[in-house]
Amino acid sequence: MWIWILAGIALVLLILLMLPVVLSVRLSEGKFKFEITYIFIKIFPKDKITKSVTSDDTETPSETEPIAGIPETETEKTVDTSTPAGKSKRSIAEMIELGKSVKEKLEIIYGSSSKGIRRICRKIIVDDIKVDIVVRGKEAAKTAVNYGIVSSIVYSLIAVVSSLATTYVENCDIDCDFDDITRESDVNISLAIKIRLHVLLSSGLLIGTKLLKRRHELFGDKKKGKKRKLMRTEAAAE
Repeated sequence: MWIWILAGIALVLLILLMLPVVLSVRLSEGKFKFEITYIFIKIFPKDKITKSVTSDDTETPSETEPIAGIPETETEKTVDTSTPAGKSKRSIAEMIELGKSVKEKLEIIYGSSSKGIRRICRKIIVDDIKVDIVVRGKEAAKTAVNYGIVSSIVYSLIAVVSSLATTYVENCDIDCDFDDITRESDVNISLAIKIRLHVLLSSGLLIGTKLLKRRHELFGDKKKGKKRKLMRTEAAAE
């Protein structure tokens, strides 16, 4: 009897380890959105539960009722709170700099733990890649240059990802708009990364131990990072 129970538990654990963890990534209006799901369960981000407290003794003023001491014309004014003060959508130049920074960090990660990354890449699936970018600008020459840079970065990244992992591109449109210069450039990118749980756990442990040795280069301590890099270069030369 106990043997069948243990066999059933082992089978359930095996099935759970074989199911994929899905990382959904979306870049829209200069903002990254991440979502991690496993068996239809959202792991990250967690939904915030807000409790509303109401009281019968508290009276809320009517929306149309004027406030004392303030003219009625001022109470009718509306404030646009859709975009926080001091914040705006990222420009194409900022997106290019962000791409270069990400590329440098990816090179550090791959250089320190290439074995674990290759193992993950052989098992990973990059699915539902959708790219929709419209480059705009006030100066036609600069806009054309930015269009060329963005195209080279996007297509190069897709080519690299395709060479490392199983990749499915659903849509990739990059356009250049010289007419509507009043609007900012539109950048909309989305994709889903799928990997089985047992591959993620085993490879993640291997990669994590390697990255701990180069954490200073990844997280901004450039002096210690350069010192360690110099020590590794000298040791290799000897």
